[in-house]
Amino acid sequence: MTKAMRAILAALSYGNIDVEASRKIADLKKLDPLRIFLKTLDTEVYNGDYKVPIRLYFPSEKRMQEEQEKSAILFFHGGGWTTESVENYDRVCSRMAQSTGQLVVSVEYRLAPEHRFPTGLMDCYAAAGAMFSGKILPDIPPERITVMGDSAGGNLAAAVTMMGRDRKDFFPKRQILIYPAVNNCYTQASPYPSVR
Repeated sequence: MTKAMRAILAALSYGNIDVEASRKIADLKKLDPLRIFLKTLDTEVYNGDYKVPIRLYFPSEKRMQEEQEKSAILFFHGGGWTTESVENYDRVCSRMAQSTGQLVVSVEYRLAPEHRFPTGLMDCYAAAGAMFSGKILPDIPPERITVMGDSAGGNLAAAVTMMGRDRKDFFPKRQILIYPAVNNCYTQASPYPSVR
């Protein structure tokens, strides 16, 4: 085992790791030697006066031409609301675009503890509003947009979907939640068949 690997394992096994140390560990993903290079575009949407960075991942040209109707995935990354980033999820989003043939729009929402709740949620909501109103990708109809997230991002995807519905701003027809942080009760079996 290399010296660097031992240091990483020691840091991960420490129970009282601070936020900055967690972020530095998460940033190791940026060193990915097998990084997939697809066409991307960085842009932003507004949440009030703040510019929320977003990154678009394009599938291959061939896959885009094969699609009858264009589709998109609006993706919120995980990380416990405190770590991870669009950059750290490059491989995940690139693969997602490549394997689904859909555009993937990844949102760089602001993280806690510097930005308290509901700042990150409202960044995601602003991105969803821009997606569903056609401000980001005007040629993709709202019914062809999937809202997706993993872990804390799954929580944000669920919350954004419910807020859009309740506020009557938009209503996503498709949602994918990957091990979402949506329930803090761990004493009973899940009521959802897919995770029993």
